[in-house]
Amino acid sequence: MTDTQKPKLGRSWQAEEVTIEEIRALTEGFADAAPLFEDDMVDGAVYDIVVVDGDLHVDGDLDTFKHGLMGLVVRGSLRVEGLYEDTDDPACGVFVLGDMTARRVITTGTLGVAGTLTATEALVGFYNDYGATIGRDVVTPLFHPENHHFNIRGNLEAKAVVGYGAEYRVPAALKARVQALVPKNLREVLVDEVLRGEADEEIELDNTKLRERVAKGLPVLR
Repeated sequence: MTDTQKPKLGRSWQAEEVTIEEIRALTEGFADAAPLFEDDMVDGAVYDIVVVDGDLHVDGDLDTFKHGLMGLVVRGSLRVEGLYEDTDDPACGVFVLGDMTARRVITTGTLGVAGTLTATEALVGFYNDYGATIGRDVVTPLFHPENHHFNIRGNLEAKAVVGYGAEYRVPAALKARVQALVPKNLREVLVDEVLRGEADEEIELDNTKLRERVAKGLPVLR
């Protein structure tokens, strides 16, 4: 996506419409934000940091890499009608001071939401260099944290939680909740395209295929 095609989301740090000091002040409530905006991370950075004054509504997908972002701060709430996706390379931090809603969420970088995070189809984590902090509840039919840690400070409302060791990717207070949401038979919950193995006792989740289908907007739940 070229600069002429890229929609303007808010005030640009590269365009000197916002200072790094203001960005640091806006995100000081998120413990994971400070390392991303240190001088050695931003000096000479190729990617931009954008501040949205108020709510942000994206009619489609929001991919931080395609927008050339290493940081996005939404002072209100964020709504994405399609896929929300952030990255760990380049390291990226997205911080929402209100609530966040998206159809599908794949987070690899740092995601901070002060309010409730709602993913109406699926919430997927990937890789373990970074994590997500959610100030209130997480609401989604399918939660697949993979190796990504989710510091959920409220409740988890989900129909199913899948993935090896998912109970260790949330705070201890939610461990029992996650264990109760892990299906005994994956084949009863997930489409065959994200599973491998023949007999029920051999069925395993294919993390990559699940993530790919979520990215494409294909169904993963039966």
